[in-house]
Amino acid sequence: MNYLLTLFSLLFVASVDSFLGGMACGISSDQAVPSSDSTCSPLQVNEKMSAMETAKKFDALMSEGKIEEAAAMVTDDFEFTTPMHTLTKQQWMENAEKLHKERPEFTDFEPGSNDKEVKRSGKKRMMMVNLTMKETWTFDDAGKIVSIKGAKA
Repeated sequence: MNYLLTLFSLLFVASVDSFLGGMACGISSDQAVPSSDSTCSPLQVNEKMSAMETAKKFDALMSEGKIEEAAAMVTDDFEFTTPMHTLTKQQWMENAEKLHKERPEFTDFEPGSNDKEVKRSGKKRMMMVNLTMKETWTFDDAGKIVSIKGAKA
């Protein structure tokens, strides 16, 4: 079952089993990464991160140009969607540098924070809106990224 999480509501709750798996993998409660003598794979470490941490790590890898490592954080049927195109994992990897020029800002969603109300009284009013990209990220149960869907806000 996929958990649909927007960029603004990246909440991911790890189960008790995942936490215990992290302890068995050499991750102590005061460490963000496994100890150097750990035999964990990057996927096992990824499973222990929250969705917000996963998104930030994915972005950091992309900004460093480590596309292969970032690709390990997505599923095989990954889709990257823009308002104009839908790309498969392979197409995304080929165009990753062009698609991730600007670093996104990750913020927790607070209901009502983006609600805007426009009122008219008498005359017709015009409002200018700067169009920015908003993304919806979908994760699987293992914490891998299933899709990133972008839309003009």
